[in-house]
Amino acid sequence: AALLGGVVIVAKDEESGEESYVYSRFVPKTDIRINAVIPEFNVSTIKARSVLPENVPLQDAVYNLGRIALLVTALREGDWDLLQVAMQDRLHQPYRCSLVPGLNEVFQAALDSGAYGVFLSGAGPTVIAFSPPDLDCGEAIADIFQLRNIAARVMHLEPCLSGTR
Repeated sequence: AALLGGVVIVAKDEESGEESYVYSRFVPKTDIRINAVIPEFNVSTIKARSVLPENVPLQDAVYNLGRIALLVTALREGDWDLLQVAMQDRLHQPYRCSLVPGLNEVFQAALDSGAYGVFLSGAGPTVIAFSPPDLDCGEAIADIFQLRNIAARVMHLEPCLSGTR
C-alpha cells in the first residue's frame, strides 16, 4: 500500500506453487476525517498476539468476512454509513480489550460523538475513528483515556493516494 498509495488489497496466491501475490488498488473517497488517538502506553505485539485464540469459531470468521466487504464498499463508494457495521470485529478486538483500558467506552464515545466507525489499530493501543470532515471526534476518545489517567495524542490523518515518490 505504501508503494502504490490509495487502498491496496493483497492476497497471497498459495495455489500457484510459488510465492506470489495478487492485489487490487483503488483510490478511496476522501470526504472523511481519519482521527487517530494514540494513548501514551505501549502494547507489545507479542503480548497482543498471545491473547488471540489459535482457532476462531466459523461464525466469527463469517462475521468478519462480511464486514470486510462492507469496508471496501464504504471506502470505494464513500458510503460512510456502512462504516459502523464494517468496523465491528470478532477476531481481535474482543480479545485485546483487556490490553487497552476503557476500549469499549472509547468506542462508544467515538460513536456517540458522531464517528461513522471506530476500531483498534492492529495490536493497539492506537484507536482510529472515521468521521465527517468537520467533526473532531478524537478529543472525545482522548477524554475517555484521560478519565483513566492515560494521556493520549490526537492526530488527523489523510490517505496517501500517490504512494512513495
